[in-house]
Amino acid sequence: MTTAIFPGRFQPPHLGHVLTILNVAKKYDRVIVAVVDLPPSIMPPEESAAILKRVFEGRRKIRVIHAGTPLMLRLRYDDLPRFDVVVTGNVRTAEAMYARGFKVDIMDETREYPYWSGAWIRRKMAEG
Repeated sequence: MTTAIFPGRFQPPHLGHVLTILNVAKKYDRVIVAVVDLPPSIMPPEESAAILKRVFEGRRKIRVIHAGTPLMLRLRYDDLPRFDVVVTGNVRTAEAMYARGFKVDIMDETREYPYWSGAWIRRKMAEG
């Protein structure tokens, strides 16, 4: 059984995140969605985690946690659930985790909905 961890800020959680997490769940036996604390934030990370927990409620193979410190900034990982591979679309995270000896799977953006990205949503929110 292979468990993937999918870290991110999820600021805010959006359809692109949901679709990507569902795609990760097709590839791995279990998925841990790890909401991390990393500014800038438009909502508390705990709120992002709560939203994603509601979205994936009832899907036993997807677990959402508030992980706190980003994986690439951690010195230890023993407070996280056990995982076999780090799945990320962030090249810096991928490089940092690979350098620490973790197996890494770089996931492409979900392209079915090109306007549903965190950057696009934050820009539209700033525009009012």
